Amino acid sequence: YERLLRRGILQRCTALIDPFRLGYSIYRTFLRLENKRKKVRELWRTLAAHSHVYWLAECHGSCDLMFSMLATTPREFSDRQSSILSRFNSAIVSYDVRTISDFKAFSKKHLTQECGSVREVGQGTQAYQTNDVEDHILRELARDSRTELEELSQRIGVRTATIRSRIERLLKS
Repeated sequence: YERLLRRGILQRCTALIDPFRLGYSIYRTFLRLENKRKKVRELWRTLAAHSHVYWLAECHGSCDLMFSMLATTPREFSDRQSSILSRFNSAIVSYDVRTISDFKAFSKKHLTQECGSVREVGQGTQAYQTNDVEDHILRELARDSRTELEELSQRIGVRTATIRSRIERLLKS
């Protein structure tokens, strides 16, 4: 893992959250882009900063950029995607959208050639309803999954024991 970061193959890793359990669907968009570097960089920054973009990758081959966006309905996705892509029409040659119904998540150990766990995400999962505190915890952990419980407690304004119990409950669900 560290070697892949140093070589620039990976830029960062974050904690995996099962969006299906939170009531979201995943929509993956494949973009073929014009060679307009400034516009493409602006598109990348826009997507990277968007709160509902779940995953983002630069590619070389049949597409130039892929991203996955979370939405609770196809209409919500369409509105979000249109609001972004319409600003970059001059750089987009074509695009294709697919709905992701499940995927396999591999542990970090797979990157270090050790035998790691594989987790099925999405298949037959029941949506878990989060509350405001749990939503705040998930947002903070999505920013930095290594944040200590005490720091989370201060940022969110609840006791450390509450943070611990909510994280345990989220993990069990």
